Parts: sequence; structure tokens; C-alpha cells
Amino acid sequence: MLPADVAIGSSMPTSYGGAQYELWELQGRRVHLLGGSPHEQMETYKSLAGRAEVMSVDGNMAMMVARNFSEYWDAGQRIDHPEKGTKGISLYLECWRWSCENIRREWERLIVLQPRQLELISMSDVV
Repeated sequence: MLPADVAIGSSMPTSYGGAQYELWELQGRRVHLLGGSPHEQMETYKSLAGRAEVMSVDGNMAMMVARNFSEYWDAGQRIDHPEKGTKGISLYLECWRWSCENIRREWERLIVLQPRQLELISMSDVV
């Protein structure tokens, strides 16, 4: 129902909720992925490549796990800071920086790949 020039925020499925429509409904649209982990966002990006333009993603997860758990994101995993438990403020900043660096590197690796060609099938083709 939104005009074509308006980007759509699509909420990743999490314990907090998620979008109530199928990804195919985003065909031809500009999309911002809300919530979820970087890994989940990248998997969704791969599903949408060639269908929609993922123009941006939510980065709150990296900050939240750094601040709350002294963890950083690397290749789909949350990893404890080596000095976790010492309560130093630099732990949180280091975790957030490491997550951001790792996430950026994974996105750069991912977007140099050619989008996969997705074959759209009609429901009459489904057995």
C-alpha cells in the first residue's frame, strides 16, 4: 500500500516479533532490514538479491551484545571478549568495534558476489 518511492522496513523474525508478510511481497522495492543478527540479515539479503534492493540494515545487535555481554560478532557467532568479567569500559568499546569491523568485512565479501538468479514459480507449479 506504500508508494513505490518509499522504502519498506522489514522486521527480521525474532523473539520480539517479525514482519507478517512473505519476502516475495518485497519484489522490486527498496528495503531496510530491522533487527536480527548480522548473519540472519545476510541470509535474508541473499534471499532478496535480484528481487529487491536491500539498502540498509539495523546494527543494534552489535552494540547490544557488546554492552550487555562483553561479546562481539564474528562470522555468525557471538564471541566473549578475552578479558570478559573484568568490567573495564574498554571491553564494551572493543567488542563493538570488533563487531563492526567483522560485519563490514562480511558484507564486503558478500556483495562482491553476483546475486543469485532466483526462479519464481507460480503456486500452480507447487505439488
